[in-house]
Amino acid sequence: MENCYLKLKDFCQNSSTVVEYFLIVGINHSSLRENIEEHHILTPIILSQFPPFNRNEVLIPESIPIFCFPWGMSISRSQQFPSVSYLLLTDEKGNKLFCTSLKIWELAEEPFECTESTINSRKSYSVLADEIFYVPKCIVIVSKLAFFETFERILYKIYKLTLTPIPSPIEWFIGHLVLLVPTPPRGHLCVEYKLGDLDCDFKLPPLNKLPLLDINLGCLFTYLSLENVLKVFTCLALEQSTVFLSANDANLSSCCMSLLSLLFPFQWSLVCVPILPELLLDYLYSPVSFIYGLNIKFKEEVYIRGDENLFIVDLDNNLVYSNAQSLKISNEKFSPITIPPLPLHYGKKLNKKLQKILDAYEIQENKIFTTETCESIRDAFFQFFVAILKNYKKYMNFGSVADNGSCFDEIGFIKDAPDNARGFFIRFFKTQMFANFCETRMRPLNIEEHSESLLFDEYILAKLNRSKLRYSKYPTPFINDTSQIWKNSYKVPEITILAEMNNFVYDRFPYFNFEVFSEYPLPREKPPKYSESIDFQYSNHTEITQKHVTEEEMVYLCWIEIWASCLWYQDENEHNLRFKELISTLRALRKISTSALTSSYKILLEASARINPSLGMPIFKEMTDSQVMVDAATVHLLQRILSLSIKKDQKHAVKNTGNSIFYTSSPINENFMQNSYRRRVFTKASDHHIFAKQELCFLIKETCKKCHKFLTITEIKSGWQNTAYVFESACPGCKEKYIPSLRIRIGLEVGHEQKTSNRENTIFASPITLRAMIKDLLDDQKNKFRLEIDLIRIYNPIIFWNLIWHFNNLDLPFELMLPYEQDVIDVKNSFVIVGEEVGKNLKVDKEVQTDWNLVNIDQAIRKYKETISKNKDV
Repeated sequence: MENCYLKLKDFCQNSSTVVEYFLIVGINHSSLRENIEEHHILTPIILSQFPPFNRNEVLIPESIPIFCFPWGMSISRSQQFPSVSYLLLTDEKGNKLFCTSLKIWELAEEPFECTESTINSRKSYSVLADEIFYVPKCIVIVSKLAFFETFERILYKIYKLTLTPIPSPIEWFIGHLVLLVPTPPRGHLCVEYKLGDLDCDFKLPPLNKLPLLDINLGCLFTYLSLENVLKVFTCLALEQSTVFLSANDANLSSCCMSLLSLLFPFQWSLVCVPILPELLLDYLYSPVSFIYGLNIKFKEEVYIRGDENLFIVDLDNNLVYSNAQSLKISNEKFSPITIPPLPLHYGKKLNKKLQKILDAYEIQENKIFTTETCESIRDAFFQFFVAILKNYKKYMNFGSVADNGSCFDEIGFIKDAPDNARGFFIRFFKTQMFANFCETRMRPLNIEEHSESLLFDEYILAKLNRSKLRYSKYPTPFINDTSQIWKNSYKVPEITILAEMNNFVYDRFPYFNFEVFSEYPLPREKPPKYSESIDFQYSNHTEITQKHVTEEEMVYLCWIEIWASCLWYQDENEHNLRFKELISTLRALRKISTSALTSSYKILLEASARINPSLGMPIFKEMTDSQVMVDAATVHLLQRILSLSIKKDQKHAVKNTGNSIFYTSSPINENFMQNSYRRRVFTKASDHHIFAKQELCFLIKETCKKCHKFLTITEIKSGWQNTAYVFESACPGCKEKYIPSLRIRIGLEVGHEQKTSNRENTIFASPITLRAMIKDLLDDQKNKFRLEIDLIRIYNPIIFWNLIWHFNNLDLPFELMLPYEQDVIDVKNSFVIVGEEVGKNLKVDKEVQTDWNLVNIDQAIRKYKETISKNKDV
């Protein structure tokens, strides 16, 4: 048993699953007779839990039993139908937990202790005395994700499995759910889970969509009219204390959480208990705003304990009123309790839009809306906030510090607002929700908060774009990004039924028997962790067409893609140097380019996530400083980088700068090891000459075979065609076509009787052709982030030497793509690139070898020797 426990604990360690715990809550049957005979209050406890230990730093709240039985625990003389309730709790560490509880009723049994295994349990026991009693029990799923209705269907299915013979022990089905259903990522992928004939999909919305809502809004609009829904919505938006009343627990939790979901992008951060236990009725005295749900039998207690400002929502009778009205307080003593209405224009538009949705869909008896109807309703409320706050950024002070002043100009906003909306805004701007809204714009704590800011801001831009008076449209890449939708799925492995298994029969829902896993072993593999492992598919092409990109920009874009594909090859001690080169290159590119560079930054972020996550945040800072558009794929990449960085104990400070972007302080170590670089070389491993000084000579010279004109490099470049993979240039005089050559010499040759250099020749390619070759090379996924530099040096000389030449021509660093010399350490890599045979670190113009306009090679040699002689005299 102990060995099984340790294996189970090891299996659960560092796993990320949808379900944290499966609990059985009720009263111990062995003490039931004693409690009944002595008229003791029945106190529920956690009877069984799986797994039997704390996992993932999530603690089970001790208060769960009283929330499962909020109105006390009692037995019944008749069988009751199962009922569900949704709980919103917080553990000791501040984790928000979403619990789905199914209350079932079981026949009471004799209070003697059963020693037989749950697996082999076959017989039923006698009932208490001469009477039949039914005892309630709750089976509960605890999760950090609000898949309420999905968990409800699963609980009903698990319960039904115990009512008929099944081929596997029920513990297997529960363990399968808890251990093998991975937490899905935001977008991209859907987790498919099958339990018998029940199919469930666990999928989280992409970051550029509204958050998860797994509660049907049909219940809310069944029990409340549209007028009352809007009245309660206004109360919650203004943080008015509100109590929901109903005889049905499921209606309380469903309607309460449905209304909370309609507040997005704002979030209720004050006290919220959708089902308030009877033992906690004194919470009604709370001086801060709250949301509670109570059984309607406690209506009088609400009247007595609540103050006159409290609003009461009677779901069973479709009523919304203030406590002052219920107590019939005289207007002579108290002012009437009123709340300012929604801004008139947009309030009417919201009402009209919702009425149209409801008219098109007749609510069925089972209170179920279609998914499309629920999404339309949520979107209507979201667009209401977009409309009334479309100018909010105008009044944000992003340069303020929280301790020194307000970050939002309330007075200015209210002054510019319509008269009929000012009452609402005066109250709304005083709420904690709005304060948190402003705070997350200034200093988002995580990727979710940042993406919510982007989502809201770009929907504002989309609304402004719909204006007929606007001819130029604001770009909205984040909300228009469709790359994050659910394109893939992960199927949870189904339970394997062994042939030798017998049917298992249960007279009641059993406590969890851990011996099952000693007889039927744990799964072999843990479920995947998608928060860290999912690959993001996106286009790595530049967002603009080739005709809009200059040759200089093409070289810069090639450099960025080479940086990303070669980062894996760089020695770890050089990562900070490579990062500094990258930032310098990005800033130089920003000066010459007017195009969007989102795809280029995504490539860099993806490379960082794969190789060194600590580089990701400062790269993202550079992206946001440059005001490059951030789409959903970028936010997903950043989420992955943060996840990996936190895993490696990296710390990042974040704040907003007013453009829906982060400022991030990076943990990059500035004191990198400058004296331990590995030596790099231009030569191939098979070359015989390894030179003490890495000196490289390029010679680009052509003579037109038709008109015999000596062609300068400028003339060669002017003859290139604006078409990829066309290597020919044309003589500017006679238009004769030819293929220009790039001649390379490695090592010093002047002054030696015998050759001491290595020579290579290749085609001199245009930037547009080079860009196309790089694209094709990196389209192969195995090269995209793991380019084999040594192989490129040997088998792709056109790419290798043209990259070196073009990079050097624009003063871009090229060292990152040079192969290392085996086991050689240098204090500093030193490279000299000069004209052919010009040595001694001579500083010459990079195009000097053809700018001299010499007719033949003899004149060139004389010119070279003259240059060397002058340098000797110096």
